[in-house]
Amino acid sequence: MSAVWEDVYGFKMTCVKDAAVRVISRHLIDIKTVMTNPYLIKEMDLYSLQEKDLSFSTPYQLAVIQDGCIDALAFYFTVNFSKCDKPIMISTAPDSDYTHWRQTVMYLKEKLEVQMKESISGEVSITPINRDLKFDVSLSFNGVKDKCNIEKSALCNTSGRY
Repeated sequence: MSAVWEDVYGFKMTCVKDAAVRVISRHLIDIKTVMTNPYLIKEMDLYSLQEKDLSFSTPYQLAVIQDGCIDALAFYFTVNFSKCDKPIMISTAPDSDYTHWRQTVMYLKEKLEVQMKESISGEVSITPINRDLKFDVSLSFNGVKDKCNIEKSALCNTSGRY
């Protein structure tokens, strides 16, 4: 993330970095830049879903699949409409076809240098607030080249405004 703001079309924009890491944004992620395996944080049955089910916390563990740097966590959803005459699946995963929802990205303040087969763990909590979602994420990493413990909260605008 740090290097991203060093040169934005020839302009040094490091002053934007602090603001950018406080919010969650939506971007298209190139599948080649994904550094870990995906991890299912919540499965919901839309036929029996109740409002209370929309707030949840769950631990996660990500296995690093290639050497490099991680500067953000990405979230996405997949919906299966399996009880239709013709079942339909919609996914916002980085390896799926484009949707206007894209991927939800939470930037880290500093990059993590990771190596294949290392592990990142923590907990993610998601809480609806009006039409938005509040993300509370803890992240723990104890790698060969980097170590950190991070607690981060951010609001994701889900109302369609970008």
